[in-house]
Amino acid sequence: MITRGALVAANRPVAGMVYTALLCACGGAGQEYRSQACVEQALRRTDDLDMVAEARAQFEEQCRQGHGVACSALGVMYETGTGVARSPERAADFYARACRTGNERGCANFAIAQIEGIGVPKQTAMAARALESACEKRDGRACLYLARLLEVGDGATRDPALAARLFAIACDGEEAAACVAHAENDERAGNHASTEAYLTKACALGDKGACSRLDPDPYASTGVMRSSKPLIQVSETR
Repeated sequence: MITRGALVAANRPVAGMVYTALLCACGGAGQEYRSQACVEQALRRTDDLDMVAEARAQFEEQCRQGHGVACSALGVMYETGTGVARSPERAADFYARACRTGNERGCANFAIAQIEGIGVPKQTAMAARALESACEKRDGRACLYLARLLEVGDGATRDPALAARLFAIACDGEEAAACVAHAENDERAGNHASTEAYLTKACALGDKGACSRLDPDPYASTGVMRSSKPLIQVSETR
């Protein structure tokens, strides 16, 4: 049985200078859940191997003490191969361990592992329910994966309109893939200004595919990049 005290401990950001450094690297956040998401985002992007090695040692100790935040962070490291040998199975195990402490971000990460088949069999229906809770807290990664399920009706009732709204939330959470998905929806709807805005944001977030679709226009008075080719290729009927 998980007590209220255990839940508080599981969701509280772990202490230490490494955690603070990662938090600063991703821009920081005051709310606890978003702070954890921010740190995990930084782990996925960092190339500071010294900091990663120190982070691993701290997270392993804190995970053994029952801190779900640390267990989930270790899952990210094993999923991405950040500072450790990549192991989908160990990643899923740490996500599940974090979830068992009551850490909601860990539950969301485990749900995504179930969708992608990362170290565990694919199981989208159960994953969708876990993602709903995380997405309600505006977790960008959770909203991105939930939107993908809703868009096609996989593990959840198909709802393209809700999926589009969740892609926008995920894009606000700096998920580049969500920005591209939103741009594609806007392209279909003929909303070219919005298409370009979301495509440009995806490019700024490091999506090379989005960048390849944009060309700087020296004649644009706003200085905004203009799309060089459509996202959606429409075949002509003859």
